[in-house]
Amino acid sequence: RIGWRINDPLSIYLQSHLSFGSAKEGNGPSGLTGTMAAALMAEYKLPMGVFVAGGGGWGVLNNPNGPLAAARVGYYPFQASSVGKSRRLNVALDYRAYFANNGYGTANHIALSLGYDRF
Repeated sequence: RIGWRINDPLSIYLQSHLSFGSAKEGNGPSGLTGTMAAALMAEYKLPMGVFVAGGGGWGVLNNPNGPLAAARVGYYPFQASSVGKSRRLNVALDYRAYFANNGYGTANHIALSLGYDRF
């Protein structure tokens, strides 16, 4: 993630995602799939390094694509010590709701992520 830290608790950044795995549609068959997403996120850092973030963007679910809503909650295990731009490691639980076209409806994606931020 690369973004801009407005002040100590507030930041905005671009959250990107690429993953491959298996998927199952209701009672239908399962198979291999891939997801790709990008969302503009606003983040608020709480005391003790915990943060919450939310935003929106665009995603691709195997083949259908469309807008998405994203939310994150996580933790920065190390405090940044430099003034200005800093690099921070984080662990987060990410949620994305894909509003894909072609009659697929909403698809939910939950992931545990390890991130490296610069802002």
